[in-house]
Amino acid sequence: AAWWSTREADRATLRVCGLGIGVLAAASSVVAWASPLWMTLLAITFAVWAVAAPRALRPGLATLAAAQLVGLGALIVAIEAEVGPQDSYGDYPAAFGVGLLVTGVGSVLGLAVLAHSARS
Repeated sequence: AAWWSTREADRATLRVCGLGIGVLAAASSVVAWASPLWMTLLAITFAVWAVAAPRALRPGLATLAAAQLVGLGALIVAIEAEVGPQDSYGDYPAAFGVGLLVTGVGSVLGLAVLAHSARS
């Protein structure tokens, strides 16, 4: 949705660079434990697209980038707080769930802002 909505970007080269980073994020999401990596890469992707996009679309893309970073922060805090039972690998799966839930809620908000901006 973000790629499509930025098709009339002011900076096409920057938009394509963001796509390359987004592809790396998608590829790294195959490895479940790499969520901090792909969350960071997605935040960078959305931030690059926000810079490349027309002014009206920037708030939605910035919200999508922030959702990744806030979710990553929630993930780290939940791990440090040892939320939920520890699994056989020493990880806290519930902490990952907290981080992903926060990211998901923020992403829904970002997509709503982006859709509203795109319609205007």
